[in-house]
Amino acid sequence: MRDYVVGMRSELRRTIMEAIAEYLRQYESIVRQLIREHESKKAELQNYIGKITNIIRELAQRRNQLVKEQGMLRRVAGDNFRHW
Repeated sequence: MRDYVVGMRSELRRTIMEAIAEYLRQYESIVRQLIREHESKKAELQNYIGKITNIIRELAQRRNQLVKEQGMLRRVAGDNFRHW
């Protein structure tokens, strides 16, 4: 009977260790997948931020050009107005 109990205890420990090992494998797999998803989303956001940065830069250049042209038009209009 003692050998039976010792054998069952040993079998129970082995089963528990296998269950824990399987749980850890699944946990590790899930964490790796979440990290991959995070990296993918991070890359998408960096791409989006890069595009937005370029748009902002382009709009600032256009605004500066318009301000410059507005100043030139005012000078031209002012000069033309004086000739009347």
